[in-house]
Amino acid sequence: MIRYLTIIFVFAFFINNQSVGQKNNKAELQWKTERTLQIPESVKYYAKENILFVSSIDGKPDVKDNDGFISKIGLDGKIIKLNWVEGISAPKGMAVYKDKLYVSNIDQLIEIDIASATITKRYNASGAKFLNDVAVDKQGNIYVSGMSKNKIWQLKDGLFTIWLASDSLKYPNGLFVEKNRLLIGNRGFILSVDLKSKKIKKIIENTGSIDGLVPYGHGTYLISDWAQNVYLVHPKKERVLVLNTGSENINAADIEYIPKKRLLLVPTFFDNNVRAYKIKN
Repeated sequence: MIRYLTIIFVFAFFINNQSVGQKNNKAELQWKTERTLQIPESVKYYAKENILFVSSIDGKPDVKDNDGFISKIGLDGKIIKLNWVEGISAPKGMAVYKDKLYVSNIDQLIEIDIASATITKRYNASGAKFLNDVAVDKQGNIYVSGMSKNKIWQLKDGLFTIWLASDSLKYPNGLFVEKNRLLIGNRGFILSVDLKSKKIKKIIENTGSIDGLVPYGHGTYLISDWAQNVYLVHPKKERVLVLNTGSENINAADIEYIPKKRLLLVPTFFDNNVRAYKIKN
């Protein structure tokens, strides 16, 4: 499995950097945290407290070692609590619904009560090996990408089951619910899946390998490719480079974007920090 993941990451890094020769000119660095995070994979904004949650793998991304943890970080880049919640092996994508934080964990979906900072439930995904990003709809149904098995899981009414299994999926990763559809970032394209009919439509192509997927506004999305880059993509326009870190150690994993602040949050994975950028018009 480790060899398999290494091949994916190396391939993604190679493909996405072939077209990147220009300097970043659309994002300005605002701050970066101390390098005390341990392989930070995902960032999630929690509006109620105006803070960020960060998931740190702290080990191998598919090994059950219970070394992973969730941190709380302020919007000024200061770490509020490094080991806010522990006892997780390899936490990756996150979503918030009704003061609960949902986190993927290899073959589990973990529910955390935010007020008490405790793990309240663990939902097992039988047969899953690399659950990744997490998204939630207005009804509170949770969706989780199963990257290695080309499946999308769903937590509904307390049951965690396979919601979508299709040949159209290709290493699904980044997820986002937009109105009545689920957007899925794959290797090379973005799919739209109707939440009721499950009708699949390819809406954006030539994206490169997608890690993070978040809305930017007016039908435009921000995507990260895990290697170094963040792009703006649109169904009818060419992708635009927003950020290229310029270093193989400063990756762009599962990003977050706060529209009102025009703030892009980038977990750097191997560089063990989170960076905040202001996106220019």
